[in-house]
Amino acid sequence: MEPVAVHVLLPSGETVAQLMVNPEKPMLQMKTQIAGMEGTPVANQVLLFDGKLVDDVDTLRSLNISKVAEFLLLQRAPLLSGAINREELEHLLKDSLALEQAIVAYSDTLQYLPSEIAAICKQVVEGLAASGSAPERGAVDAAEWQDIAAQSGKARHVAFSRALRTELERIHTPLPPLPPLQPLQPLPLPLRALRRQIPCPGHEARAATHSH
Repeated sequence: MEPVAVHVLLPSGETVAQLMVNPEKPMLQMKTQIAGMEGTPVANQVLLFDGKLVDDVDTLRSLNISKVAEFLLLQRAPLLSGAINREELEHLLKDSLALEQAIVAYSDTLQYLPSEIAAICKQVVEGLAASGSAPERGAVDAAEWQDIAAQSGKARHVAFSRALRTELERIHTPLPPLPPLQPLQPLPLPLRALRRQIPCPGHEARAATHSH
């Protein structure tokens, strides 16, 4: 299948990226291309097509796009800065790539230090509380992760990610279970019975004619 020309615009109308996209590839790959050209980290991107939110797993084909397309790029606050709810936290814990993207999107000046783990967790707890969850979690003891500061390069990044995941799991574990979905309540009357109670248009007039 031929690549599709995609134009990425900001709300101001400015075009920030022009791409040739494989229609079979997920939107996550297109977000990576946008990040390289426009600069917004993948985890901070929100893409809209025809006014509708596009999911990372969507493809141009699944969106029925076969010709030139325009996407609107919005920027969201980093998840780990506190703009997070319970469902998003659970997604980060289940998807290692999503967590890595969230870490990259957190700050351009991230030093991968234990103190930053503590700061992130504090903001996540505040975000969960603001979204309706009430995590029972005290402050992170940064001293527990002091060995991270002695590492460098990739090893330091990996150690930071593992430590952060551990702390996020500690935040998530004591959260109360979500309430079960309530079953749909049945109609007061069966639809068939209700239908019998509603006269059809002209029924009363025909009945009156026959009675004469």
